[in-house]
Amino acid sequence: MRQIIRLLITVLTITLLISCDKQVLGPVLDQASGFSFAAPVLNMETDPSDDNILRIPLYRTASADEMASIKCDFYDPEADEYVPADPEGRFRLATSRVIFLDDARTRYVQVSYSSIDDFGMTDKYSFRLSIDSAVTPGGYATTVVTVNRRLTFDSLGIGTIYDDFLFFDTYEVEILKAREAEIYRVMHPFDEGLVAEDYVKNGWYTTPSEYVQIEVKPNGEIRFDEFANGMYFQKKYKVYGVNPPERKEHLEADCSAFSNSWLNSKTISLYPFYYIKGYGFFDCFPMIITLP
Repeated sequence: MRQIIRLLITVLTITLLISCDKQVLGPVLDQASGFSFAAPVLNMETDPSDDNILRIPLYRTASADEMASIKCDFYDPEADEYVPADPEGRFRLATSRVIFLDDARTRYVQVSYSSIDDFGMTDKYSFRLSIDSAVTPGGYATTVVTVNRRLTFDSLGIGTIYDDFLFFDTYEVEILKAREAEIYRVMHPFDEGLVAEDYVKNGWYTTPSEYVQIEVKPNGEIRFDEFANGMYFQKKYKVYGVNPPERKEHLEADCSAFSNSWLNSKTISLYPFYYIKGYGFFDCFPMIITLP
C-alpha cells in the first residue's frame, strides 16, 4: 500500500456521521396485496429506439387490484420542492393508471419525453414516481428515476492507467470511445492493481466501478463521472473519486490548484478528489490515462 495512503490514514481528521449500511432488499410481492417498484432508485438509459418513451417496471401481488394509480413529480431547484410538472418541460407521465391484464404480475409506468435531442451527451435527469394505491409490505412506494442518453461505444484497444492515490505501478486497460461524442470509458481501471498491490489480500477491497467515463467537451474542457475506486477505508467505507468542480460535499477543500488536461495527444491527466460520502476526504491526486 502506498506510503502516502498510510500517512493520510494516520492524519485524516473527519467527522463521523452515525449511520448504518442497509442492504437494498427486493420487494416482498407474495405476502400481501399491493404494488411495488423494483427499488427506491432506478438508473435508466435511452436512445432513439425507445420512441421517446421510458418504461419503468411496476409489480403487483397475485391478490392485488388490476389497476394501480401513479403520480409523477419533479424537483424544482428554485422552489426547493417537488412539483407536479417538469420545470424544464422534458418529461410527462403518459398515464396515471397502470392496468394489469390477464393476471400479469408486471406492467410498466410510461413516462414520455419531448425528444432525444433535448438530452445532453452525459447529462443526467431525474423524476420521482409514487404509487397512489396499496403498497405491498416490504415494497417500494416511490422510486427516483435517473435518465441519461445511451451512447454507442467502440474499443480503441489497450491503453494504460496510473492512479497516484492507489498504486505504485501502471496497469493496462481497455479504452472505449463513443461514436456520438469525444467520450472515453477506461474499462475495469482498478481491478488488476487492487489485486497486484494487495488490497484484496489485506481486506481493503470493495467492488470498484466498471469504468471511469471521461468527457472532452467541444470547448476543450475535460470532466469525468464520479466513480468508486475499490478502496475499502477502515474496512467499512467506500472511497469515491469525483471531478473537483462537481463536488456536493467537502466544499471547504481547496482544489483550485488542480485541473484536468491533455499532457500530449494521447495522454490525459485527471485529478479526482477522493472522499468518503458523509464521512471525510483525502485530497486530489493525479490519474494518468494513456490512450492506445
